[in-house]
Amino acid sequence: SRSNAATEVLLGVLRTPVDLTVWFPCSGDLLTLGFATLCRNSSPESQPPHRRGGCFFLLPAQNFPTQHANSVTTRYTSRTLFCDWSLWMVQRNHKRLAGRSMHARWISAGCLLLAGSLAACCRGGDALHFVTGNDLKSRLKSATEWSCRDAPAAGQLQQFQELTGVAVVLDRRIDRDHALTLETGFVSRGRILGQFCDSLGDSGWSATDQLVYVGPRDAAARLPILLDVGREVTASLRGQLTSAAYRRLLAAQAVRWEILSEPRALVQNAVVSAGLSCDHPERVPHDVWDAAEWPPMPVSDQVTLILNQFDLMLCPGSSPASVDIVPVDPERLLTRSYRFNRSARDEVTQSCQRQFPTLKQHWVGNTLKVTAGLAQHIWLQTLWNQLDFAAPGDTPLPSDSLLSRNFSLRVERSTLGQLVEYFRTNGIRVEIVDADSREARRMLLTDVTLDLRSVPAEQFFSTVFGPYFERVTVEASRVVLQSPK
Repeated sequence: SRSNAATEVLLGVLRTPVDLTVWFPCSGDLLTLGFATLCRNSSPESQPPHRRGGCFFLLPAQNFPTQHANSVTTRYTSRTLFCDWSLWMVQRNHKRLAGRSMHARWISAGCLLLAGSLAACCRGGDALHFVTGNDLKSRLKSATEWSCRDAPAAGQLQQFQELTGVAVVLDRRIDRDHALTLETGFVSRGRILGQFCDSLGDSGWSATDQLVYVGPRDAAARLPILLDVGREVTASLRGQLTSAAYRRLLAAQAVRWEILSEPRALVQNAVVSAGLSCDHPERVPHDVWDAAEWPPMPVSDQVTLILNQFDLMLCPGSSPASVDIVPVDPERLLTRSYRFNRSARDEVTQSCQRQFPTLKQHWVGNTLKVTAGLAQHIWLQTLWNQLDFAAPGDTPLPSDSLLSRNFSLRVERSTLGQLVEYFRTNGIRVEIVDADSREARRMLLTDVTLDLRSVPAEQFFSTVFGPYFERVTVEASRVVLQSPK
């Protein structure tokens, strides 16, 4: 009984989320390497040189000066911290056993086996727990600040997931090693995600009831729309299935797969497990994916999340109890509703009239119901994201905000500097960081030829300046250009 009680206490500690500062005062070879690997948000300059000997300290983050050059503050569960380090120890030290005395080798082997066994138990025994529904939306609306420098995108989004408890799905087309540099100020987590996407280039994000999806701008904006389409497809199968099979089709199921899984097989397995057949699975290109775990969701949501990364979607199949896989059709007419805050209704109405003069708007209270093509719905979904996931301290978009406008431009063999002056003359602030640098002056002499028609602001300025600057940030009242290529 004492052993069982001790085990429960240990497992409780291993599952407890903690904020830790990892400090490497003497840069110990063994432990420094292990914990530097764990601290995914650390920049290369924060990792100390590798030397033998030394020690390390783990202290509560609030009790240690985090400005220390060799300290990194991050959030892990003790379980993850321990098991990752233990597995690293096993991999790191199995070659060191050769050449020791038999007694020392037995002791070392036993310690490493114990560490590895505990690591496997800790890692394999628990599924990840994510917030969903209203809790997810509340987390994204809550305000904080974010700062990183030349950090890999995948690591930053992983840290965002760990800190918020919100599952983040990164589209296969996003460069996971893209270096992010951010100083967000105190804004909502939704706005932080927006700045992540600005730094990634032509990217965007959207939130569902279960998770956050980060991918190419159009793919992210259309995801909630395609999820609704997928649910309509499964609803149309109700008369073709038994009651038990239909309930199983709608039930939320855990989503998890191992490394080297193929998306085509994932789609087929999900559809077949729901008692359906799948037409044209070969339309999903061959690919190999890393291991992943998503919150529980219906089969249609799981399949749509995978298909959206290949510009595919679900539709009813050619035979009973079947579904088909078809390319996304941007001209397909859909009817959807968008609920906005009361204060944003006038702004949304005016923005829609400027963007789509012939679009019929049907308001019921604060809910806008629209029948339009997928492209129009993508624009509306993007606007809804910007307005809905704002913290109370965030500044609302004014009616003359750049973010709510479309732009057209046609130029032939004009220099980039002439374009900048043209925008400034027409009341658009274009700021260039380190404008007096040699690289910036050289870049402004580059000839450009463009022909853009009615393009949203973020996409417009990314197209104009993106080929010449590493980072193009479009804000409500200005455009900021950084790091000439």
